[in-house]
Amino acid sequence: MDAAGIVRSTLAPAHRAIAPVARLLSRHGRWLWPLLLVLLAGFFLLRQRDQIARIGRVLAGADPKWVLGAIAIQLGVLWLTALTYQALLGRLGHRLAWLPLASLHLRRVAVGTVVPVGGPPSLYVLVRGLDRRGVPAEDALLAAALRSAVGYVSFLLLLGPALLLHHPSGAVLAGAAVAVAIFVAVFGVLRAILHGSERARRWPRWVPARARGFVERAGSHGVRAGDLLQPLGLALAIRVAGVAMLYVSLRAVGENPSPLTPLVAYAVGILCLTVAPVFQGIGVVEVAVSIALERLGVSGTSALGAALLCRLGELWLPLALGLVVQVAAVARAWGAGTASTAPLLKHIRPACRPDPRRAMVAFALDSVPLASRRGDGDRR
Repeated sequence: MDAAGIVRSTLAPAHRAIAPVARLLSRHGRWLWPLLLVLLAGFFLLRQRDQIARIGRVLAGADPKWVLGAIAIQLGVLWLTALTYQALLGRLGHRLAWLPLASLHLRRVAVGTVVPVGGPPSLYVLVRGLDRRGVPAEDALLAAALRSAVGYVSFLLLLGPALLLHHPSGAVLAGAAVAVAIFVAVFGVLRAILHGSERARRWPRWVPARARGFVERAGSHGVRAGDLLQPLGLALAIRVAGVAMLYVSLRAVGENPSPLTPLVAYAVGILCLTVAPVFQGIGVVEVAVSIALERLGVSGTSALGAALLCRLGELWLPLALGLVVQVAAVARAWGAGTASTAPLLKHIRPACRPDPRRAMVAFALDSVPLASRRGDGDRR
């Protein structure tokens, strides 16, 4: 048996198992996806009800002006994130406004948080949203990969001074080693993609054509290290804003720390998020940050309160905004679907008994040109 036959025989059981689910989603995805998202969000909020209650108690005793400062910093982070996407997509030849990109990012955060392992689903949300704005899936995936790469580099640039200025524990050093290993792997894969267009044409025939096409298109953009300086600067600004948010959270609970304290604690929190990405590291990150703050001289109560306030700004606020944006997007999709069927349904003779199958066919026929139209309005 040749290599292609081996691959087909290996994947055949998985294909038979997934096929019924794929058919179900293709037929009823419009209804199942919002329902699934609501159920996952409800389950997530139920699991985190104790932390939500603790955040409420911390907010009741926090200084309001510093809390508002943390919220303002997070809104600035969302703007910087949208600018990062804008710069990367602009380098790939796609000019998009920052506001739709911020909306897509919020939807991605919402899905990535409420889904246990939210990386792939949140990436799908991003790719699908950009596809509706005229960005091919290959370019959307490449932009997401480049953003991850500059994000890792910006974190390592922040982690270096934190490790040099403070004597880290063995656990922190182990986490740093894991982060460096992940970066090396991401960098290696990304470099192979960006410089592998010629090799992709010589890949074996059993390699999927879409994989070859993705590598060839990625290489055709000619992205170089210098092209990533602006996105890297934006990503580093986001990291610095995260440190500033933790500083502001400490001030909100009555502490007056040195700049080194939030820098080291923030680096520890990001390390924990790197090694425990499930549910955005909820619980693990808060404990790690509060322990780091305590070891840096902050009282236990203030350390936990500051960690919870910081997570309120960097996680719970984007999650709430993302769920609102996601619900609004679903509502618009349902409205567009209802409106798109009206021109065809009115031609059905009143004397005929309503036929659900005919309505479904009418919607499918009418939705094809609507899905293929990507006007200038989508790009604004």
